[in-house]
Amino acid sequence: MTTFYDDDFYGCSQKQANLLRTKRFHELDPENLLEEIEAMNRNKCRELESRLEKLLSHLLK
Repeated sequence: MTTFYDDDFYGCSQKQANLLRTKRFHELDPENLLEEIEAMNRNKCRELESRLEKLLSHLLK
C-alpha cells in the first residue's frame, strides 16, 4: 500500500516544511521526517567518503 508520502514526495516535503514554518508541530509526520533526515545524513557521509578517496588518490599519484 502506498501513501501520500510515497506518491508525491515533493508535495509531502513541501507540506512538512510549511507545517514547520507555521509551528504546527502536531500535524507533522515524524516517522517520515526522521527517515529522510537519516537518509540525507547517510548520503552526505557517502559523498564525503567518495570525495576523500578521490582526493587521496590524486595526492598519491
